[in-house]
Amino acid sequence: MIDLIKTNGTVNRHCAWIVTDKEDFKGAVVFAVDETHARGKGARVLCDDDDISYIEARRFPDGDQFYDAGPIPASFLAHSGFTFECSGCGRTISEDECHERALYLDDVQGTQDSSVYCNIVCEAEDRLSRARATMIEQRFIRRAKRLIRARFPKASFDSLRGAPRADAYARYAEGQTRLQQGSVDFIVPGLAHPVSLKFDRRSNAGNRLSWFSSKVDVDDFRSLLKDSSSKRMERS
Repeated sequence: MIDLIKTNGTVNRHCAWIVTDKEDFKGAVVFAVDETHARGKGARVLCDDDDISYIEARRFPDGDQFYDAGPIPASFLAHSGFTFECSGCGRTISEDECHERALYLDDVQGTQDSSVYCNIVCEAEDRLSRARATMIEQRFIRRAKRLIRARFPKASFDSLRGAPRADAYARYAEGQTRLQQGSVDFIVPGLAHPVSLKFDRRSNAGNRLSWFSSKVDVDDFRSLLKDSSSKRMERS
């Protein structure tokens, strides 16, 4: 359906406009009935505000066809002079760059509103890397909870005060995907606040796994840690 708006008694069709932030040179395509309307949309899309003073807009007739067709393909925009950064390898995607690298703009994957990739292979490799990272993150959380249960059998991972946080972050670096940071919160009966088991690869300490408690609970928690260590040694 073509969107029609009446302005001063005249029916105007939504048309494609290229909007550009004059300060940082970001750009996008929006659909609007006139330049002012386009600049307003551009300010919201590019800067998340309503100040149009630093937004430029110019007509983009070739983009009109996409008003009813959904998101504009990145390959089409690259052919039209837009530049992207590949979400996989990080390389620049543009007409000039693709000629130099013997790649094809028609192979570019994604849209203006999504991640953009050089080609379907780069996209697949990035998705595989993300899947590996997710597996490592989930593995850390499972193992951390087993370790917490072993040290504190009465520990709980949920509470009437809301579910404690459990998250992790892994990424590809130096030829492999590795866990960078992780944290699992848990409740120990008798303590006023949740306690955390954290991992930080950047830590200079010999052991990158560390226990954290609130200042209110620090003495009581240290005592519990000492007691749990003694009991483990007795069982061994």
